[in-house]
Amino acid sequence: MHLVVFWTILGLIVAQAGLALGYLLVISRYRRTLVSDEQAPATSVLLCLRGSDPFLPITLERLFTQTYPCYEVILVVDHPHDPAVPAARAAMETYPHVPAKLHVVKEVKTTCSLKCSGLIEAVREITPATKIVAFLDADTVPHASWLRELVSPFADPKIGATTGNRWYMPSTLSMGVLTRYLWNAAAVVQMWFYGIAWGGTLALRREVIFDTDLTDHWAHAFGEDTVVPSVLRRFRWKLVFVPSLLMVNREHCEISGFFNWVSRQLLTTRLHHPAWPAVIGHGLITTLFPLSALVMAIVTAIRGEWGLFAWWMGAFALYEVTMISLLLPLEIFSRRIIAARGEATAWLTPWKSLKLLAAYPMTQLLYFAAVLNAAGMRSTVWRGITYQILRGKRLLMTGYQPYQPRSSESETSI
Repeated sequence: MHLVVFWTILGLIVAQAGLALGYLLVISRYRRTLVSDEQAPATSVLLCLRGSDPFLPITLERLFTQTYPCYEVILVVDHPHDPAVPAARAAMETYPHVPAKLHVVKEVKTTCSLKCSGLIEAVREITPATKIVAFLDADTVPHASWLRELVSPFADPKIGATTGNRWYMPSTLSMGVLTRYLWNAAAVVQMWFYGIAWGGTLALRREVIFDTDLTDHWAHAFGEDTVVPSVLRRFRWKLVFVPSLLMVNREHCEISGFFNWVSRQLLTTRLHHPAWPAVIGHGLITTLFPLSALVMAIVTAIRGEWGLFAWWMGAFALYEVTMISLLLPLEIFSRRIIAARGEATAWLTPWKSLKLLAAYPMTQLLYFAAVLNAAGMRSTVWRGITYQILRGKRLLMTGYQPYQPRSSESETSI
């Protein structure tokens, strides 16, 4: 049995290392080709707001000071007295040269997330000249060329959508922060491999929205981004990951907030993406086999079977060390991308990185628990609103109310 587990773990190592190396090859070979002012298509940027995220003023400032020559901003709130409204109005007044409007959702649909309700209405507000529709999350802080980098790949008519991804560089190193960082580093690779779009930095051709049934999907969706790839495939458009758009998130979080957030991310994949069986399989296998090796190492040590103990402990240690080692090139290449646009990257020193050794087993266990949680989830709470998951992957919003600030914003921000 120990040979079977050992070779299975070795296979997992090879497979995950192969995926990581493939991702690293893509981002290392990427060279920015930016569209000129003359060729830049008119673009609308949509930003849904609910509550005041920790970095919202900076996000709005950066959004309204893009180097892109022709864009408008549509800010979406579900209630006129939402805490984010003052910041939104202040940004519109401070940067009057950028066409902008504040849209208050008129109809809160009960069959989809509040964010999807807002987007369905907001896309109707874009100007007729708009060729590209971009999406930004309130916890994403865009750099000056963010929009130009996001739009530039559309020079290829086969591309229907472009996307980036998040990368965490927090200022504090709590266990919640470290588990989120470790999970996300692996998730970025998986999202690239499975072709999963990220709504925090996403752009679509106008035709993808208005010449397909995408808004019909949004009317029954929990996440607006996860339904995009299936629509693109049916209409033979490509989704392109833009490596230069690894967006830094520096927010703090606790273990409970991390677990709830990961469960929601996985729930969105379960409801809307065909890669869900692979995702759940990955979560189970990559936890159960290393954990089995650790348990058997303890059992054989108690029994004094030191030969078998060496096998089991060796398999477990090899897996853990390899997974941690894969973080190094991922972090290095991510820092190069982020540093190239003048952002600070020195958040994790060699001494502090030793904490990752303790955080990694916890991350595995929390990921395993989140996968099981998402697989059986029948309801979830997102920014103060409860959603029921019904048969046939249908969604039902219950108990809508305007946003109510809480004593801790750590969960709302993610």
